[in-house]
Amino acid sequence: MVTLRSSMKLKIKPEDKILDVRPIFERGGRPCEEIDKAVAALKPEQRLVLLAPFEPVPLYSKLAISGLGHSATELADGSWRIEFDTNTPISPIQHKSDHLCQGTTPS
Repeated sequence: MVTLRSSMKLKIKPEDKILDVRPIFERGGRPCEEIDKAVAALKPEQRLVLLAPFEPVPLYSKLAISGLGHSATELADGSWRIEFDTNTPISPIQHKSDHLCQGTTPS
């Protein structure tokens, strides 16, 4: 179940797998295990819709290795909606070597 904040309206298809990691970050946690499980559970042609408090750029390269391209949109409240699927072209991403799940978060 996705908890929408303020007036956010998300176009969600019934077959989408939704993962809202904002509450995990609010508790001071890291959603690495939850993201890995969600990706592993994706069915062919299914889309993962990730809701995050910031744009998780290092995650793009990690999931591209699994064949998932992405489309990212900043929402009105400053959080991000990122859609991962096998139908979105994978583009090369340049980023710092810090990985989302290895110790750094945006300041």
